[in-house]
Amino acid sequence: MPTTPSDIAAISQAVSDAVTRRPPQQARSRRSQAKVLAAARRLLEEEGYEGLTLQKVSRQSGVSIGSIYGRFTGKDELMHAVQAVVMEELGLAHRSLLDPSRWTGVPLRQLVPQLFDGFADLLRQFAPILRQMMLRATQDAEISRVGTEAYQSFITQAMAVLMQCEGEVRREPRDEALRFALFAAFSIYRNHLGFGSDKGEMPDIEWAALKRQTNDMVISYLLG
Repeated sequence: MPTTPSDIAAISQAVSDAVTRRPPQQARSRRSQAKVLAAARRLLEEEGYEGLTLQKVSRQSGVSIGSIYGRFTGKDELMHAVQAVVMEELGLAHRSLLDPSRWTGVPLRQLVPQLFDGFADLLRQFAPILRQMMLRATQDAEISRVGTEAYQSFITQAMAVLMQCEGEVRREPRDEALRFALFAAFSIYRNHLGFGSDKGEMPDIEWAALKRQTNDMVISYLLG
């Protein structure tokens, strides 16, 4: 049977209606996904990997268990999705902090406390979820791979900033000295914040004092 003008009009209207309806459906799907990821992140921070179940995520997010299983095969895949969100947030914060144009012409004695304090405070802000990611990385190759890539990206960006002060460094070779100082500071913050442990932040020293002493150590090492 040939297609009539009225048929074409009806088809066009149906397509138009479908296109009009699709964005709200997609928006609802995105909102549901965001609720699921937020609930999973809270559970990971509060109860760790062992406490993360899709049933708990469903209850806390208000998203049906069937809908969650339609998106994720299990809690490992869900944790990978949470990590992707966390790494994106942390990456954006790092790119803002480590924008080389922010540090042009800033002397080393001034740059170290500002840059390292910013880095330390970001680690502390993300510590509850990063702690769980590092714990799980020992058994999950994907978590380990993504975390390692993020860390290497940070080191590359941070070194680009620090190398702007290379001429002030008195310890040779200068690039190795700057890299060692960065690694040493990261190790101090990581240990204090309990990364790779389920015990949380160590109460042995006040946070501001830890940052101040770390900055003094780095400056003395680089300029000594």
